[in-house]
Amino acid sequence: MKQETFYKKLQDGSPSGNLEVRSNIETCNPGVNLDDATELANLGYCKYLYTPEPTDNHNMAKKYVSNDVEVEDGLWKNSWSLEDVTLTADEQTANREAGFRMLRADRDFFLQRTDHWALSDTGTMTSEMSAYRQALRDLPSNTTDPFDVTWPIDPTDPNGTKY
Repeated sequence: MKQETFYKKLQDGSPSGNLEVRSNIETCNPGVNLDDATELANLGYCKYLYTPEPTDNHNMAKKYVSNDVEVEDGLWKNSWSLEDVTLTADEQTANREAGFRMLRADRDFFLQRTDHWALSDTGTMTSEMSAYRQALRDLPSNTTDPFDVTWPIDPTDPNGTKY
């Protein structure tokens, strides 16, 4: 995930408010060395390494929360963590159903990637590939939490680096 350098106001020794770009601070404070943490702090600012919110959470029962972490004196960054969200019974049902729809779509994609092994002109499918494909087909029925899935390992990609 790309990290970009911005600036934030310091309030009670911690970053506060919106992200600000270097050029805005330079325009308002000509001659100040923004690479000097002491000068920056004297202006009431700190350097801030910003990482955008991750986009991989599809679970409505969790949300990403940003926390400020001081990396070194005068240099801060944000760190994302998942926290629980309270859902109504209807929202829990909708979340679970959406999770299983996504699980099936992912499962179908993984099966399609290996469909060529089942064609007659490909040759004999290995027992490992047959077991992998069967484990994929079994996933929805043997999974209790669609957001915490133990995926079988593709025998042609044991390190999971292909896709």
